[in-house]
Amino acid sequence: MSSASLERGPGSVYAYQGYGRLASFLAEDKDRSTSIYRGFHRVTTRNLLYLESELAELEARQDTLDNVDSNDLENLAGIASWEVLSRSTREIDREKLELLKEIRRVTREYR
Repeated sequence: MSSASLERGPGSVYAYQGYGRLASFLAEDKDRSTSIYRGFHRVTTRNLLYLESELAELEARQDTLDNVDSNDLENLAGIASWEVLSRSTREIDREKLELLKEIRRVTREYR
């Protein structure tokens, strides 16, 4: 670090200039009246809308798989049981599990 980026300050050996100095100033403001951060509300809202759209699409795919599978009377337990679903070797159940993993990933990102 160059000596040009440091400045002697009251109460400390050195006080940083630039972002370091600004960060110190903002952090010491007890009533937070100097907060100057952008909220990025437009881009955040847009991202949430895309995530909601993606989740809606995944939900529709999940509903479709459930509807297809609900016609299979031999697999009624797999519709409501994690144990049966997770141990199943049926292709549709493998597809459901992969879809569930994707839903979990997008849901985590959404939160």
